[in-house]
Amino acid sequence: LLRTLTLKAGQAGVTVLISNHTYSDPVALYPSLIKNQSGGSGPLYMASVIVQLAKKNEKSESDKDEILPEARNYSGATLRALTTKNRFVPPFLETSLYLNFLNGLDKYSGLFDMAVNHGIILQTGSTYTMPDGTKLGYKKNFINEKFYEDVILPGLEKIMADKYKYSSSSEVKE
Repeated sequence: LLRTLTLKAGQAGVTVLISNHTYSDPVALYPSLIKNQSGGSGPLYMASVIVQLAKKNEKSESDKDEILPEARNYSGATLRALTTKNRFVPPFLETSLYLNFLNGLDKYSGLFDMAVNHGIILQTGSTYTMPDGTKLGYKKNFINEKFYEDVILPGLEKIMADKYKYSSSSEVKE
């Protein structure tokens, strides 16, 4: 099925998404970050990108949080995505996203931590500074949509274009 489907989807220019459950190997001496999947190894060889997802439900932290009545005191879920295979950028990249059941997915989720990890923002204890020495203070005082759009996103785009590429040549062969 995958051999036929991959060829036909490639000819039609269509992306194929396959969802499958994963499980831990109970006989493994050392647990692995990468989980096994049922249904054979065809998807492992044919896929261009494999993302392993995990979910952790988050309880409402206070009575002020607005939650859905159907959610039974859960305000949302933290989703973890790990790329176990990727033909386009280096594999084994991991991120966490917070999905609020009432407001949806935060479009800037995970970007602040990436900015700190790549040196766009420097953490000094519980406060933050810019690499040029500008003091930002506590995260809650300066983080907003304008800061993401003006500082974090342009800095991350520049770093990602340089660090997460396979070829070191700047020319694209045609």
